[in-house]
Amino acid sequence: MDRTIEKILGIVGFIMDGALAILGIVVILILNSSVGLFEGTIDPAEFGFFDDFVSIFSVFIWIPIIGCIISFTLGLIGVLNIKRNPKTAGGFFISAAVLSGWLLLSGILFQSLLYLAAAIMCFVRKPEEKSI
Repeated sequence: MDRTIEKILGIVGFIMDGALAILGIVVILILNSSVGLFEGTIDPAEFGFFDDFVSIFSVFIWIPIIGCIISFTLGLIGVLNIKRNPKTAGGFFISAAVLSGWLLLSGILFQSLLYLAAAIMCFVRKPEEKSI
């Protein structure tokens, strides 16, 4: 059975997860480099709260980035397993949707919905019976 729709939904989902993980890493690098950017021109005592906020924020941003990386991996494994065992691929898609579900609350990304749609299609669609 051709499972092109499930593949497309899974591929778009794990590409979105990968892009979000890369974007998060870039944001952390920018925030960490901007802390020492104004050292020579402005009094650092004025930006004490900002420096503390950036250091706390950069620690907590790693949690969703790690979640995106794990969700990316599970989505990729799900896409690779669609042909061999669609039920197992559906399980991987559901676990990837659970890990990336926190992004759905922000309203920006909807890859968890894509993973859930692909998982439901993996579980519901029956293989076509071959006629003799």
